[in-house]
Amino acid sequence: EKTRFFLKKHTPEKPEMTRLPALFFPSSPLSQGMKEFRNMCDFRKHGIWTAPPVAAGEKFMGRGQIASFLITEDAAPFVSLEDLLRNQPEFFKGREGAARKKHLLHEIALWARKMHQSGFNHRDFNATHILLGYDEESDIPKLALFDLQRVDRKSFLRFFWMIKTLAELSYTLSDTLFDEKDRTALFLSYREKTALNLWDRLQLAWVRRKTDRIRCHTENILARRAERRRKGLPER
Repeated sequence: EKTRFFLKKHTPEKPEMTRLPALFFPSSPLSQGMKEFRNMCDFRKHGIWTAPPVAAGEKFMGRGQIASFLITEDAAPFVSLEDLLRNQPEFFKGREGAARKKHLLHEIALWARKMHQSGFNHRDFNATHILLGYDEESDIPKLALFDLQRVDRKSFLRFFWMIKTLAELSYTLSDTLFDEKDRTALFLSYREKTALNLWDRLQLAWVRRKTDRIRCHTENILARRAERRRKGLPER
């Protein structure tokens, strides 16, 4: 079977100022395409799977803008967690589904922990960007990530990585399939614990508050977009 490829184009982006760093740090990726390519390579070096990166490039355009592209191998047969939850919710229902759900949350939590311990934080770690692959007769998924332009590497922010990551993921997990016990299990797996102490409970409460803020912020954005569409205005 022939290998399939995926081409991702980034329209000319930002800056007059992006050209200046390139004069002093020519090896630094400036564009989204090159940033994602570098992040994919670095993630894979640390055993965090992504779609295999093939090539990337960037070009300065007029007015200091940069256009870029990224080519990867197709991630099939992996599918996004978001698509699986939307199109096959029964996969996580019933006795067998409950076992799959337990394995899923455990594997995702360990994956996030490994990512953070490797010095990376995917800023959009949610059901949309988590890919799953299941072997026959196995309920334990293989995991991968995509859309890796937005990655933090700032060590002084690491304390907040777990909070933001678990809150972002929790918000995108269907409330009809995942309850608070499931979200607590996700937290415990990340912490590699079987019970919560006082500090854990404070952190878990922080995750829940952050999840609520993400939900409120997202709902406000969607409401503003709907209002602009109603008025016939372009979306922002």
